[in-house]
Amino acid sequence: MANKIIRIGLLVCLAMASFGMLFVSMTETGFIEPISVLFLMIFLYFAFRFLYQKLSALTRRQLKIICIVFLILSACLATAIIATVRIQVFGDIWHSQIMAGKLVDNNFEWDQWILQYPQLVPLTALYSWFMRLGAWLGIGFYPIFFTYNILLLVGVLILIVRLLWRRSPVLGAFASILCLISPFFYSFIIQVGYTDGASIFALLLLVDLFDQAEQMSIWKLGLSTLVFAYAYLMRPNVIILLVALVIIAGFSFKKNKVLFHKASRLFLACLIGIVIAMSATKALDSAYHYNPQNKDAFPTVHWIYMGLNENSVGKYNRADRYYTLNHTGYATAKEADIAGIERRIEQYNPWTLAKQWVSKYLILWESGSFQTLVDYQGSYIFAPAWLLEYNGVIILCLQMYSKALIGLLLLAIFADLWRKKQLKMDTEMLSLLTVFGISLFHALIWEVKSRYQFMTIGLLLFVGILALSRQFERQPNPVIADRAKKIGLLSFPVLLFVSSALMIQYSGQKAPIQITGNNNGSNYNQSLPRITIPAHQSLRQSVQLNARALTMDMSLAPTANVTLNIYYDNAGDKDLIISRPITPLQTYLTLDNLSADGIASGNYIIEVSNRQDYPVSMTGQSKVYVSLYPSLIEQKKQTSSFVFHFYGDQIDGSYNKAFIITYVILSVLGVLFLLLKKGKLS
Repeated sequence: MANKIIRIGLLVCLAMASFGMLFVSMTETGFIEPISVLFLMIFLYFAFRFLYQKLSALTRRQLKIICIVFLILSACLATAIIATVRIQVFGDIWHSQIMAGKLVDNNFEWDQWILQYPQLVPLTALYSWFMRLGAWLGIGFYPIFFTYNILLLVGVLILIVRLLWRRSPVLGAFASILCLISPFFYSFIIQVGYTDGASIFALLLLVDLFDQAEQMSIWKLGLSTLVFAYAYLMRPNVIILLVALVIIAGFSFKKNKVLFHKASRLFLACLIGIVIAMSATKALDSAYHYNPQNKDAFPTVHWIYMGLNENSVGKYNRADRYYTLNHTGYATAKEADIAGIERRIEQYNPWTLAKQWVSKYLILWESGSFQTLVDYQGSYIFAPAWLLEYNGVIILCLQMYSKALIGLLLLAIFADLWRKKQLKMDTEMLSLLTVFGISLFHALIWEVKSRYQFMTIGLLLFVGILALSRQFERQPNPVIADRAKKIGLLSFPVLLFVSSALMIQYSGQKAPIQITGNNNGSNYNQSLPRITIPAHQSLRQSVQLNARALTMDMSLAPTANVTLNIYYDNAGDKDLIISRPITPLQTYLTLDNLSADGIASGNYIIEVSNRQDYPVSMTGQSKVYVSLYPSLIEQKKQTSSFVFHFYGDQIDGSYNKAFIITYVILSVLGVLFLLLKKGKLS
């Protein structure tokens, strides 16, 4: 009976996740036309099947070479993206990095944002250690930060390949290729980092340790303890793995004593990891003079209260954030949140509560990129000209491809599970229970974001690729296959027409693209710091534009009259192109027309001159502990920056005419290719 309940539950979870991935159209990047995602998913199935068949003909040695080469290519691609594309971060990441810089200077006046979110303390401490290491090596914070992110990424990819190689070398090679062309690995996880990379890596490593042998040795259990402690410090909801282990142990108690002992021992090792993590948290709080129950701290029940918000569909929202903050004091805020939870539960009936849960669940599974293209990422600080010019269509294509890829894996898992009448309690089941346990945790209890599901992407790829390979190896029913082809051919023209019409309906949406800028000082409405210009002196900061700029904005608010100058820097020859007098009343300056056609790409200098007989202060970043911006103000110690942005032409943020025409042509050619390949046309 329990077997049947879990099987039906997983099938329902998979069906809903597949529906969300394929047919929920509005994602964080905008409208993604669903029929085009379905077409792309079908194309990917045939393309991957062809690749899998080719790999099946290779020797074990050749497959090993493919794994090594593609893992190296993935690391190189991640490094190349870091070197050529820099994204401005905000929110938790920015506050943690700024506070980490203060800790390095033994400044324990905690950032108000981190006072509100005690779970950020371990991450902040980690960043402070990166800064100390970077200072000791003489290379600064960011080389250490990005190296850490890329190492986690490489570790994730190796573990996925390793788990699948253990089942078949063909699967390992196939996984290495698929990982290289998975776009969600090259944005958030390396540019922002946060705790996602750590949780993905830790979950995979724990599953890999569980998978390796019939009985876990002492050193493996010790490693499991440390890994789980690390994961729990970074993201406590990895505790869902323990629930999955309890289910595995419960099912195997009478039927498989070896599996029961293995699951039980790993469970105990992880419990010890939680104790170690809690002790480490207390040690960090003590060492850095942090009070986790300070008057601004959010109590745990705050996120349950937020998850019950029917208006925001349980998503993170500012209204609930300020509701808790307005009840000053930890105990008062906790009481207010509990009262709010009771009030909101009373307003639900069974139908509206079920609707809320389903809506939250679909939010988790609506985006193939799991929100990693936009979350905690502001605009570009620098990027290649082609990326800036075609950013809209690139993001659109990445989201379409990601939705099709994840949708294909989810449907493959669903089909594989549908044929299994009896569940096998093994590594695959542990992974599935963890993936959808985290989904249900956020859907039923916690607040929700698409990115919260991203921590399971490694486990999802492991189970999805395995299920997909079984589809490739399975002999299709000729009658059903022939009927499906006929239905597909008859419906294709209608679906293509509807798909194109929907794209046209959402075409023409444009948005300005930021070419470069540094605006960390205004993160989450924090008060802007100040910089000082000495009497009769100027402050200068170099700016590199990789594309033509039409608009510039800058935060100023000087305490006396100053002059803003912008120079074009041509190999040392400086040409003044813009000069504006700035008064104390001007807190924010926007230059909409830098010139008739904007200013061309190249190197520029922003200069603010003080002609007064006394120092003048203005808005800026007075002490940049960490800054992603490549150039700071030219002075003895480069620790300050202006707060500014340069914007280029408005880019297409949705489907345009060229995209739609290309899409139609490729769709028709794809169908003709499949027909010719099957010998239906000659």
